[in-house]
Amino acid sequence: MVQAGRLGRSWWMAFLPVLLLGCGGSNDGTFVARDTVAIRGVVEDGTPTSPVANARCRASGLDGRTLHTANADGNGVFVLLVDPGVDGFIACAPPNQSALELRAFFSTDGQPVGGELPDQVILPETTVIARLVAQEFSDDPGIDPLARQAALREAVARDPDLQLLTEAATLLFNGVRGGDNADFEALFMDLVDDSVLDAASFESRAEAINEALAEREAELGRTLEQAFLARFPPFNLSVLHHSGAVGALIDAGPDRADFGGIARFATVVEDTRFASGTFGSSILLSAGDQISPGRLLQPSLDRQGRFFDGEAMSRLGYAALGLGPRDLALGPVVLADFLSAFSPPVPLLTSTLDVSGEQNVLAPILNERLPPIRIVEVGARRIGLVSAVRPDLARVSSPRRLAVVQAEELIQIVQGQVDALRAGGARVVILLSQQADLDAERALAAALEHVDVMVAAGGDSLLAGPEDLLVPGDEPLVAGAYPQWVTDAAGREVPLVSTAGRYRYLGRLDARLDPLGRLLDIDELNSGPIRVADASLADGVIPDPDLQADLIDPFLEAIEDLATQEAADIQVQLNATAASLTSVETNFGNLLADTVLALARSQAQAFGTVNPGVAVVPAESVIADAMIPVDSLSRSEVFDLVDPEVLVTLVPTVTATALKRLLEFALAAGGGAEFLQLAGLRLEWDPAGTAQVLDEEGEVVTPGTRVRELRLSGGGVLVEAGEVRENASAVAIATTDRTARRVLGQPAFGGTPVNLGLSLPQALDRYLIEALQRRVRANDFPEGGSERITRLGD
Repeated sequence: MVQAGRLGRSWWMAFLPVLLLGCGGSNDGTFVARDTVAIRGVVEDGTPTSPVANARCRASGLDGRTLHTANADGNGVFVLLVDPGVDGFIACAPPNQSALELRAFFSTDGQPVGGELPDQVILPETTVIARLVAQEFSDDPGIDPLARQAALREAVARDPDLQLLTEAATLLFNGVRGGDNADFEALFMDLVDDSVLDAASFESRAEAINEALAEREAELGRTLEQAFLARFPPFNLSVLHHSGAVGALIDAGPDRADFGGIARFATVVEDTRFASGTFGSSILLSAGDQISPGRLLQPSLDRQGRFFDGEAMSRLGYAALGLGPRDLALGPVVLADFLSAFSPPVPLLTSTLDVSGEQNVLAPILNERLPPIRIVEVGARRIGLVSAVRPDLARVSSPRRLAVVQAEELIQIVQGQVDALRAGGARVVILLSQQADLDAERALAAALEHVDVMVAAGGDSLLAGPEDLLVPGDEPLVAGAYPQWVTDAAGREVPLVSTAGRYRYLGRLDARLDPLGRLLDIDELNSGPIRVADASLADGVIPDPDLQADLIDPFLEAIEDLATQEAADIQVQLNATAASLTSVETNFGNLLADTVLALARSQAQAFGTVNPGVAVVPAESVIADAMIPVDSLSRSEVFDLVDPEVLVTLVPTVTATALKRLLEFALAAGGGAEFLQLAGLRLEWDPAGTAQVLDEEGEVVTPGTRVRELRLSGGGVLVEAGEVRENASAVAIATTDRTARRVLGQPAFGGTPVNLGLSLPQALDRYLIEALQRRVRANDFPEGGSERITRLGD
């Protein structure tokens, strides 16, 4: 007899999708190993012509791992060899229809080595009952599943609901047997929905199935849906979620050392799963922006083969990840390295992304780690997962040759993926979405049907109630109650949830659903953001000790190592003060512009674009506001000089007229964040000239006359005496993504920009080390500048 206590919480994993990468062995039924138990049985279709000849059978454990496979003989008889003391499932499918599996629970508990477990029968009836028992056990681990399976089989003859369910399964199995390969669970739930088999691939067989079912429903006085609702239990689903981790593995950042950090976050996840009793009915999801350019990512980029963020997150048991702009800020190669660090693999959903353009880079991880959608089993119920990333991804990230679904197609594509999940048997669909802001998230939810929960990450918005504990300073981020309710395209109310990033909150949505996955209510008392705080605070926790020792402590050491690694020997004082950078040429501005030009050239071919001829870098890109002394500059200090969120970008085919228009904007105020440092250009400007004026739409109202001369460093003249040369050549410009996106209100000045997968500090780090060979010399960057920008009248 199986002891329920011994099964513990692992029963819920019994119906997890099995990835058949291999198995524990195979057998033709004629040889029985002496160190195993022989499970003998027969697979039948439940009709007088019963045997399923030559069925492919397998035994799997409760963790989904295949233990043994064997082919049944012509009479449906099989032998499977399993170790003693194992609980699991036997699954058998007809030849050439591997997804049309029939199942039953088994246990070799108490069987001796070399013993036998005879008389196992696998039927459509046992498949329905095994699913029912799995769901009951998920909700009540105290039951004995083997005894419950036997009791339900015995009760079929006198229970009209069980009769209809098991007879419908038998009718369905035999009706589709010999046809296309289709998932039996999905087909059965399709039939349960409305007593009609809608699967297009079985259109020619569906009429007979539907008619026979309707006749039996009339005889028993109930529909299949009514029988399902009567026998299968409702269930509780705890959606645990977060977004915007952005690589903040240690803590939530400056002045927030007592909050966040993935080791504390792991403890909160574990405590929430177990203390609340949600282990068998919880799912952990991230809506995107798992990594981000900056100092905290550099150790993973330096230590080839070890990606700290991926290794740390793989300890937490995610069901899936969404995609955010920061995940692709450094391009598909870095994203692939991050995902490859997960063991076991965790998929990042690409529902609105065409990955075919990056086949060479992504091929090793494509199938396991970058699926468009995913179905998982939680509490023996199928949960569908789908994602949606903002259509303007290429504007704010570096997808390279990854194609993003555009705005006009977004709803259609996501709805198609949702429908595919429903067709695959998912009773609950969760959308992981990363749109521009919370309003865009609401609009997407309102345009879709059959999405049951939306986990949103747009705008790093925090949803919380008045009683929820917040990280100090987060109060202005609260954008409404948790959850928000959105009316979808079918008129249903859909809960939308969101939390702020950097591992400082775990979101928890406790939903109660009927047996068909329809939302009944939300447990508002237990739902909401859970603050991740240090143990010194009343609600705090101790960091997960294994995660801390194995990954976070080595990560801290790697961060400290950056401070001991020299980026460059600074042999001339560099002017990085805001007062100078926003009004005049400086030698640090020249260094930064040269960096952007050189690194853009190194990346252009890989990103399928042209080589830039010049570079323009706005003063806002520099965060140091300091004189950099003659001294050794560490690699860690590089990240204190320039904005880590800024990307190197290329704008192809900028006309001389458009370039003059951009420079007039930079000079209109006489100085400011928009002032540009230059590479590959020489500019003369007159502060006495007319300042450019733009309207609210960024259109030029007054052209401006401050740019007097503009020449390429190679000698070509673009502007002379304030006028654009008639035959002046167009140029490709290296700049920052913020400039290309016109964040400061710049006028339009070029074609479609291409982000090149480099953050500004990463580019500067590489330029100092690789191009300048760790020496910044006075001859190259004199203190007074290199006469790239001349202010007339001084």
